[in-house]
Amino acid sequence: MLVAALGAALAIGVWQWFAGDAALRGAALETETVALRGRLEVLEAERERLSAIANAADAQLTVERTAAKQLAEQVKTTAAENARLRSDLAYLESLLPASGRDEPVAIHRLRVAPDGAPNQVRYQALLTQRTPGASGSPLGPGSHAPPEFRGSIALTVQATLEGKPLTLQIPERGADAGAAMKVSFTRYQRIDGRFELPPGAVLRSVQMRLLEGSAVRAQQSATP
Repeated sequence: MLVAALGAALAIGVWQWFAGDAALRGAALETETVALRGRLEVLEAERERLSAIANAADAQLTVERTAAKQLAEQVKTTAAENARLRSDLAYLESLLPASGRDEPVAIHRLRVAPDGAPNQVRYQALLTQRTPGASGSPLGPGSHAPPEFRGSIALTVQATLEGKPLTLQIPERGADAGAAMKVSFTRYQRIDGRFELPPGAVLRSVQMRLLEGSAVRAQQSATP
């Protein structure tokens, strides 16, 4: 009996020791698990932050590459447009009468015609500015763009109304500066405008004047 009792007591003690040790190990394991989870959350947050920075850098690089490509296209387009304008100008100047090339500014190819609407008249002209270059070539090597011409145009319209002469000034004499048909150009400018005749008037001729202030720098007349 005594031996059995001692054996039972010993078994209970051993079981309690192992049970207590397991509880301690479980608590330690739980603590370590919590710590690892916290560390994992920190690392995951850091990964997301670095990923966001990398994505933003990629997006910025894409934007910069796109902007650089667009800028290169704009430069290419501008160069092509400049070359086209120079070619157009050379062609236009080759068509102008020699007398007009010696003037600082000139009016060429003034055209007037009915515009379809009642009493409406359309006028068109080409204004040019002399562009000296090497050997007299307007666009030859060593040529320089002249300073911009700033002025206005005025029209004197001759017509008849009920068999009587009629003269119209456009803009009207004494009109304020806001009514002036202002122009500003370097080398050339196309003019395309309209005016209205009184009902029943018949157009006879139109004189266009190119003014700098009140000084007439060029003029030309045309008939319909």
